[in-house]
Amino acid sequence: MAGLLDLVERHGLANVRIFDADVRVLLEALPPACLERIFVLFPDPWPKARHRKRRFINQASVARICDLLVDAGELRLATDIEDYALDMEQALESREELQWSHHRPSDWPPTRYETKARAAGREPVFLAGVRRRRAITAPGSR
Repeated sequence: MAGLLDLVERHGLANVRIFDADVRVLLEALPPACLERIFVLFPDPWPKARHRKRRFINQASVARICDLLVDAGELRLATDIEDYALDMEQALESREELQWSHHRPSDWPPTRYETKARAAGREPVFLAGVRRRRAITAPGSR
């Protein structure tokens, strides 16, 4: 957090908002189609089987993220945990709103978690999803 605050101040950024709590609270409070990009990079994998339900990326969170993304908005995910990558893929595949791929866009920022994973011999998995355009409904139709 201190590093982030230092970067914001050093670069004179005025468009950064920091929410220092459980992001799920924030996600529920935001209006639909309000975010252009969402990054979830190396989230806690909750490796024990009995704790997997605590993983952030799942069917419900991806559904909410799809609702929050503007048309053509991006969701970027990364993990170095193989079974979490499979869970992420399954959550993405279940959403018709997302066109996703296994590629790392050139502007994807490296993280210290990525560096640590590679040093430990784990190859990170990168997933990128783009929000498809919403269907346009005529006024007064349902």
